[in-house]
Amino acid sequence: MVIGIFCVGWQLQPFLSHVLSKIFDYSGYTATGPVLNDVDLNKLIFYSVVSLDIQPDGYLDEKFIIASSQINVADHLPDMTAAELLNAYRNLLCFGYFFDTTSNSVQLVFLKDIINAPTQKDWTSKLVTGYTKEQKDQTGFTLAFTLDSNDDLTKENPDTKQIPDVFKPFIFGDGEKKLDVKLSSLIIDQSGPYTLPHASQRAKSSFYELKDTTFAPRLLFWNGLQADNFGKNFPAASNQSGSYQLQWNGPDGLYERFHKDWMIFQENTAPIEMEFDLDIFDLQTIDMKEKIYVAGQNYLIGKISVTLPLNGPVKMILYKI
Repeated sequence: MVIGIFCVGWQLQPFLSHVLSKIFDYSGYTATGPVLNDVDLNKLIFYSVVSLDIQPDGYLDEKFIIASSQINVADHLPDMTAAELLNAYRNLLCFGYFFDTTSNSVQLVFLKDIINAPTQKDWTSKLVTGYTKEQKDQTGFTLAFTLDSNDDLTKENPDTKQIPDVFKPFIFGDGEKKLDVKLSSLIIDQSGPYTLPHASQRAKSSFYELKDTTFAPRLLFWNGLQADNFGKNFPAASNQSGSYQLQWNGPDGLYERFHKDWMIFQENTAPIEMEFDLDIFDLQTIDMKEKIYVAGQNYLIGKISVTLPLNGPVKMILYKI
């Protein structure tokens, strides 16, 4: 039995958490944080069109038993680099990677949690100077998916001239700045006895000489074995789990659940340059995930400019919350 994988018919759908753990293990970093601890997000799996093309050893509880030595997980993943996956997942859920090179660790933290966390430090007494830099343009954002062009169901309906709701972008403000995320999901078909992800594209199979098939990175939630209308169990996956739905729009969509607070912050903030009289202890205890309080206002640290040994004020770019 391959750990981190479940089998649907003759295809394997690797768990995202399994793939991420391999990436961090290979890099030598220990990964922790709220993103990795989320129960529903740990159900995310990669959609794959790659056929196993091997004979299973037998059956157990309606699931195939396949020797792990027969399977290379990478063969069942979309064509993307580790860096592309890490960036796409960060953009999908609006979180940050916070690295600590001294301990070889990284925390995955939702940016909305940083905005809403209590302020820990008051640096009012350490302020030397401060002035507002040039005001940035307020342009708004568009959240969009990079869709799988090989799936006919991602395309515009010729009659309605609309794409399915699960793929529609979310527009915040005037939507000028576009964020294209290379992780989308699938349409869910609820018309039959099964609630199943629905796609219309060619599989990849050496047995059937379909070797050149490509497919884009897409995610689903593994919902376990569920009973159909005939009382039979089937392996279920969908674009929704708990209060999360893998689409931009809607009350459980990615904007409302993950992006909203951070986008409002970005649209209303502006960079401010300040100078502080800090000592070595202050510098060593700076946490880029924490807000600081200065003269009646909370800020996030965007950039630090310091020369060692310390012989003058430390310059910082701050963003007002």
